[in-house]
Amino acid sequence: MKLSIVIPAFNEEKTIGAVIDEIIVVNDASTDATLKILTNKKNMGHAKSVIRGLKKAKGDYVLYMDADNQIKPESLDYDMISGYRIHRQDKLFRKIVSLILKVTIFLRHGYIIKDSNCPFKVIKRPQLALLLKSLPKDCIVPSICMEILARRMGMRVVEIPVYHFSYEKREGSLQSINKKSMTMFWKAFLEVIHL
Repeated sequence: MKLSIVIPAFNEEKTIGAVIDEIIVVNDASTDATLKILTNKKNMGHAKSVIRGLKKAKGDYVLYMDADNQIKPESLDYDMISGYRIHRQDKLFRKIVSLILKVTIFLRHGYIIKDSNCPFKVIKRPQLALLLKSLPKDCIVPSICMEILARRMGMRVVEIPVYHFSYEKREGSLQSINKKSMTMFWKAFLEVIHL
């Protein structure tokens, strides 16, 4: 996966250094020293500079932000990006299990986590190594435990919505109420309680 970052800049010599670090910025022909830090031959205006930068982007994802340092680059710097499913397509039993675990996490650990067991997480490698070392032995709900531990350790976590699509042929142990699903739920519940 590649990420392209587009930052139009006009006379931002005081802020541009703090905004960029290995980021390509399209300079909009600034009349101050911005050009020494970056590169655009003539002033095209903010909108045209944005569009030019967006057209040049090659990444699978494109981030666009202004160069005035009102939004700090570190505000985009999270240790963990955790998805929460919207329009969730799971069966009722899985939704009930998730709700019980959500309430348990809040009551036991004090964290409101929208969807701790969502299978969409992006974690920085050093933080991931630390989280993996801290998981309980034979952990059965690593996604949940890692999110709780990340928050406990003071890591920067952000939750983002992800669409959830049904998968009719799915055959997980928690798709219906049976002995195996109840056993898994109980183990997950105890793991969250004792973490």
